[in-house]
Amino acid sequence: MDKGYLVRIRGQASPSQLKHLQMGVELEDGMTAPAQVSLVRESDHNCWISITIHEGRYRQVRRMCEAVGLTVVRLKRSRYGFLEIGELKPGQYRELSSTEVERCSRESGSRYEDLIVRLWTLHPKYLDQKGLVALWREALLAQAVLRGQTRGYVHHPQLIRFRETAVPEASIAAYLQEVYREALKRGYAFDRNKIGPTDGAEPLAATSGQLEYEWGHLREKLRARSPSWLDNLESFSFPDPHPLFRIVPGPVADWEHVRP
Repeated sequence: MDKGYLVRIRGQASPSQLKHLQMGVELEDGMTAPAQVSLVRESDHNCWISITIHEGRYRQVRRMCEAVGLTVVRLKRSRYGFLEIGELKPGQYRELSSTEVERCSRESGSRYEDLIVRLWTLHPKYLDQKGLVALWREALLAQAVLRGQTRGYVHHPQLIRFRETAVPEASIAAYLQEVYREALKRGYAFDRNKIGPTDGAEPLAATSGQLEYEWGHLREKLRARSPSWLDNLESFSFPDPHPLFRIVPGPVADWEHVRP
């Protein structure tokens, strides 16, 4: 669920700093997802900003602010999902109503579905801001797995096709290269140094059925979260694949979790 914070900053926050927070910030543990950020009020010596994030990393908001050059003086949680903290003091609590409990369960489930990201067969140019940032983070994590640098994520089905190549870590690096190129065109601050060597990378086969399924899946997600971006895709009858993939006739991939 979303988490809302009020943050007091020493001095003033520039429009470019606020935009950077909105787009996502490169931290030592990876790129953050886009956030909702707004200026609440200003004074001569400080300002208050509102930040809503969709993750739960350690000291995330404070680290995001520091990464864009802002000094946090005070930080307080204002909201968790639809639940407002209100006048509750530290150490205080209130019981949730049955309606609130049901809503928490319902919204948590839907949020989880929204946050599931993938290593798209589609060309990254079709992704909106949230989708492109999520793809960058997901592919960097996949690269760490294929290099043997993390224990998590190892059984993710979308890694199967990379593992079938002669040099999996080079193939995922080549995949990341194209994501980076697309981000660069849009002015996003992705760190190219995080991409490993591409020596030995080879094209991957992907089926036309998989590409068609992902095209429909993406449009469904955009219809809910970014209708204006979806409007930009109306002129495309069928998508281009990510350049790493060579499209061959065939059905949806066996590893795909097809929604009914």
